[in-house]
Amino acid sequence: MLGLELGLSQSRRPISWWPSGATMAADFTRHQAIINGTAIAPKSLLNTVRDSTKYAAHPDGVLQLFQANEPAITGKGLLVWEGVSNLALWSEDFTQSPWAGANITLTPGASDGPRGPGTMTKQASTASGGTVFSQSRPATATTHTFSVVAQKGSGASQYNKFGVWNGTANAWAALASLNYDTGTFTATTGTGRAVDLGNNTYRIEVASIPVNIGDVLTFYPGMTGVVTAPGDHNFIDMAQFETGTQAGPYTPATDVSLPSKADNITLAQSGILPFSGFNPNEGTFLIAWSDVDEITGAEAPYIFEISDGSLNNRWFLQITDLSFWLRLKSQVSGIVTDGPTYTSSPGPLSNGTHKIAISYNAMTGRLAMSVDGSAVTATNLPMATGITQFRLGSSLAGQHLNGNINSLAYIPNAMADALLPAQSASQ
Repeated sequence: MLGLELGLSQSRRPISWWPSGATMAADFTRHQAIINGTAIAPKSLLNTVRDSTKYAAHPDGVLQLFQANEPAITGKGLLVWEGVSNLALWSEDFTQSPWAGANITLTPGASDGPRGPGTMTKQASTASGGTVFSQSRPATATTHTFSVVAQKGSGASQYNKFGVWNGTANAWAALASLNYDTGTFTATTGTGRAVDLGNNTYRIEVASIPVNIGDVLTFYPGMTGVVTAPGDHNFIDMAQFETGTQAGPYTPATDVSLPSKADNITLAQSGILPFSGFNPNEGTFLIAWSDVDEITGAEAPYIFEISDGSLNNRWFLQITDLSFWLRLKSQVSGIVTDGPTYTSSPGPLSNGTHKIAISYNAMTGRLAMSVDGSAVTATNLPMATGITQFRLGSSLAGQHLNGNINSLAYIPNAMADALLPAQSASQ
């Protein structure tokens, strides 16, 4: 009986969600974290500096407003993003100027949306002539992106045109259409996408072709002058107009543009260590990320950066070269040395969810890594000493992940190469 009782006792022991041997771990998607085996709130693991409020989406598309210096943690993970300024005035109140239209009537609070009950505005045609509704702003950069949350109204292909008109050039800078029923998004000028939020509701994003600073740009949240029947309609909310070729997290604006500041997140320091339990001589990091926004060749999103608090002594992990390369680098006394590199195939590392396992040995200078279960790549290179800071999703130089950190774990010894692929393959 003793053997049976022992077996039952062992089978009833709770299974740890964190990796074996980890002294620090966080699963942001499930809102759980530990330090040295003690459960803590995930936000207690982090120092967050962001001098503004911020919206972040849950997996069901519902938005949550986070206060200044509060980490934006939802079921999608920890959102880390650069600063965003919304140039679309009155982004939630379409009855205000400079919104203007013809053959259209507006009904605020006519439907439920990502911000909650009664947050969507109905825009409906009042005549059979051309219906138009828009706002104009001067171009402040050579590319701009317009985004809006749009919900199906009277039909799958009604009030489904979204675009940016360049009045100075007398041509479309961006133009796209959406089938609300199938989710099919078609861009005829510029680029874009439709993010499905459920309930025939989408966040529409259209990015312009190059424009000249000062050009008059007019953006349309569903109707671009197409002839419609009286009563045709859709529902809209959360308009955003910003510089660049990607839509950032939604930032509300009233009669002035209200910027959302960048997320700068470090792990909570423990004395002179970057976090409790850190081993400066050797260790292993396990990090998963997801939904990194579209990346151009000029961008290099940071997944993490470990440093002495300066740009001269650090090592860091970047997604580079159109998001197909993952490169670990070391910088000692200001000199950057490339470490292990992983090349993604067939798809970019910005799509979906990915995980990396990294081991380091500061005594030998060896860094080894595996991504999504790949074979290990390793390099010996100089490594920074005197480490005091661990930045998550950003760098001291101001680059940001523009995506979600799903999970993070640290083991205070260098895991054997043979074990790394299994660790990076598990989600």
